Amino acid sequence: MEMTEKIRLIVSDVLEVDANRIDAESHQADIAEWDSLAQLRLVTALEEEFGVKPTMREIAELTSIPAITRYLNISGTH
Repeated sequence: MEMTEKIRLIVSDVLEVDANRIDAESHQADIAEWDSLAQLRLVTALEEEFGVKPTMREIAELTSIPAITRYLNISGTH
């Protein structure tokens, strides 16, 4: 499975929204359910799935599918 697709499905699962509402360009501002609590749950899911440990600054920047994808690519997660 392509990484962007995997991220999309994780975001959909964490936010408890239909996967069709999440696309490769989705951003936190586009999805009402993606609030600060959901952000923390999403980061936890990413940590569990990909074994990453983002800093507080990185967590604050992980607000879109492209940003999450870039972070995981930079972190060497495949």
